[in-house]
Amino acid sequence: MTINTLGTIRLFDDILPNKAYNVQTAELVDYGNKPSERGLGWSALDIARMVGALGQVKHRYPDLAGQVAAVMDKWHLGEMVEDGQLIGGNLADGKLRRDQEGRLGYEQYAAKAMMLFGYDMYRAYHTEEMMMVQEVQGLPIPVDTRLHRNITPAFTVSEPYIFDGLEFGFDARSIRFATAIYKAQEARFRETGILTAVSESHLDEAPYFVYASIWGGGAPWAVMTFKGERLDSKRTTTTKTAFAWDALFGTDYTRELVTALAPLGDPDRGWPEGIYEADGTTNSSVTTNTNAVVLASLAFKAHGPLIRAEP
Repeated sequence: MTINTLGTIRLFDDILPNKAYNVQTAELVDYGNKPSERGLGWSALDIARMVGALGQVKHRYPDLAGQVAAVMDKWHLGEMVEDGQLIGGNLADGKLRRDQEGRLGYEQYAAKAMMLFGYDMYRAYHTEEMMMVQEVQGLPIPVDTRLHRNITPAFTVSEPYIFDGLEFGFDARSIRFATAIYKAQEARFRETGILTAVSESHLDEAPYFVYASIWGGGAPWAVMTFKGERLDSKRTTTTKTAFAWDALFGTDYTRELVTALAPLGDPDRGWPEGIYEADGTTNSSVTTNTNAVVLASLAFKAHGPLIRAEP
């Protein structure tokens, strides 16, 4: 059981879950999946997502509440919150460096999860200090003024807004941001005839992961690697984004997206990442992330947001 594993994994410096584990042995590893005695540090964004999920398990399955509490009692969550911000832990030359973590969209989404457990996330939740607006397809797109990795202009992607809507339900601000981000993708299709449903996505070939942005690296529709290199040839019409926008907005365009991607589903392996825009071939990478978002989208259609008040 997942909760049993979470209760037994070794933490980074006995503080918080490491950034990476071997999925077969649950041992600490580096990004190359090689064993690591100490680990890499922690991701505040990833842990916040897990906190939100565990909170729902505790709430909806009372028989598991004790196990969830035991897991979370081992995690020193206060170490990743400072002055209302999310703080990640990163090793640099063997020393732990504490860095503010999160950019517009991701930061506010993760803050909501932490606020459910009483953490004051006043700086992470607010956007005024770090937001500018860029026009894309005639729509006002929210963009973070801070840099990605302190090098490249930050990326605006669909992912955090999709998560926010499916899991928490939109608030007055996130519905405006998400609507503009969705409508820009529909407008691109209306202008070019190219089905557009973009977000961060895995690839079935090197470099294996990119951010397909609405605005990124200082330009609209840029596809960027983690290091900030441009790679527009790998833009993918993503399965998860199509299903999620259809669940959240349910327009003629979202139904067209789902219809185009539906034949890719495999009963044995699940849904692949999507279709490469450049040549129409399948991006055959199969990930838990994509399939989880598809399931969350179907659950949203049936029941509404994951985190909701009981009737």
